[in-house]
Amino acid sequence: MPEVAPRRRSSEAVRSAILDAATEEFTTSGYTQTSMRAVAARARVSLSVLYRHFGGKEDLFTAAVTRPFTTFLEQFASAWGGLDGPADEARLIEEFVRDLQDSLAPQRNALLQLVAVHDGPNAELASGLRSSLNTVVTEVGHIAQLEATRRGRDPGLSMQRIWLAVSLVIGELLMRPWQPEGLRRPGDDPVQPMQRAILRLLAHGLRLEPPGH
Repeated sequence: MPEVAPRRRSSEAVRSAILDAATEEFTTSGYTQTSMRAVAARARVSLSVLYRHFGGKEDLFTAAVTRPFTTFLEQFASAWGGLDGPADEARLIEEFVRDLQDSLAPQRNALLQLVAVHDGPNAELASGLRSSLNTVVTEVGHIAQLEATRRGRDPGLSMQRIWLAVSLVIGELLMRPWQPEGLRRPGDDPVQPMQRAILRLLAHGLRLEPPGH
């Protein structure tokens, strides 16, 4: 029986494999110690193919560590961007926080690299990352601004709330291993109580409860 040649991967599949490999390499070895050759080997592609998709290590790192954000943006914008009428504001915030947590939770190590790069010597790399994150916040902010305008509220505050929500979710993910045991009962899911706390904080401030409760 003739040998069947392996099926050629699509360009999208190759790019996804490269990003998966890059995330593993960057989170294991750090930005400085990761080489394009190591990423290519892990992704099972040639160096020429790798450079065809990404012009250099900076581009690759930016794409790898911001992928959870861009994935979240695509899903969230698809769900909320086409609304004709006003949305339920509380539900909008809840969906935003929950979907962002779901997108970022598996990528905690990548988030650690994101924070580390900002404090490192590579200013150009940090600038590229900042630009990518600004795009995510701006795109989601447009949805929030539209809803604020429909309600006669200050649209600028919506952008602040979006960034605050992003910061709270990232901070909670990074600090989750240090979460005091007293914040939950034994056996409880560590995510749900903190998710509810973030939502209450965004909606009602440090009181954590609506006025009168």
